[in-house]
Amino acid sequence: EDPAFSTGNRTRVLRGIEATADLCATHGCTAAQLALAWCHHQPGVTAAIAGARSPEQAVENAKAASIELTAAELERLGAAFAFRLDS
Repeated sequence: EDPAFSTGNRTRVLRGIEATADLCATHGCTAAQLALAWCHHQPGVTAAIAGARSPEQAVENAKAASIELTAAELERLGAAFAFRLDS
């Protein structure tokens, strides 16, 4: 079993998602779209590459490009996911 998918890592990620669920509601987006939007807002990032299993999923991923996050929201997202995964 890959340690990246350990119970501890899943728990950390789920806590981060739960802690930022209200941001998804505020922006009318999914957690995946919020994550992609966060990536787009990082200095030096010109594109975030996300895999899609269907054309519909590709369209949903692309919607992340239109999400504008404030500095406070970016800080909050960074804090919610400021942990190292077990490897």
